[in-house]
Amino acid sequence: MKNAAILVATLCMFWNAGADTIIGVPHRVKGPAGKVGLDGNVEPSGKADAVKKARAKKVSVEKLEIPDGSKHLGFPLDNKNRIDSLCGYELGLVVKVPVRPTLDDDGNILITQRLKKPFRKCTQATLSYSRINHALYGIKLFSDGDRKMTDDEAWQELENILDAIKAKFGDKVGLINKSKYFMKIEASMGLYSAQHFSLSARKVDLVKKASMKGTAPEKGWVFTVSFVDSAMHSYNPESKPAVANPPEGTDAL
Repeated sequence: MKNAAILVATLCMFWNAGADTIIGVPHRVKGPAGKVGLDGNVEPSGKADAVKKARAKKVSVEKLEIPDGSKHLGFPLDNKNRIDSLCGYELGLVVKVPVRPTLDDDGNILITQRLKKPFRKCTQATLSYSRINHALYGIKLFSDGDRKMTDDEAWQELENILDAIKAKFGDKVGLINKSKYFMKIEASMGLYSAQHFSLSARKVDLVKKASMKGTAPEKGWVFTVSFVDSAMHSYNPESKPAVANPPEGTDAL
């Protein structure tokens, strides 16, 4: 029974809490948009509604912290194996919603900026803030393309990134799954931490900004480091657990 519970938790970590699925793909939302109805009024689109909800939601704190004893997907969180920050970005910090926010398909708020200090080859970051609580839960670091690397050198760079993460966080890094065929490494911060790393390398077309029209693009390796705290993503500070009524005849302290 214990082994079955561990297996379920592991599957939840790698599939339900995967970095690529939770962070999502960004889409620029430029303001209210929609189709015109028969009455001549604009019917708001789903994206416009998401923008309105993001702007309307007010969070009274600057940073959210998940209380001790909290559960995620039915399992108690292992706080000793969770991390608080990555590359200077603190998990749980609440974002001030931009006038024209960028949202992913689930309504989470995305902000992309350059790293103050590069991490390996990664020079930029996309920060994901939860639509539920506006707190930072996802950090995606990514690089410019490297045209000179061979396939083996790109894989070695992924291994080097993993080594840097292990050197930084030590024993907190738990399960690791590597696939050289897919050029991907998955790692969790402990079995019940609800925190997950995904490292990947992709060979893509790279076009120089100054290239003439019609110039054939060169291939280059782009590296991505995605980190997701799925417990922070789904934490709702307004939802309080029910408290059982004390037995009759006793005093409530």
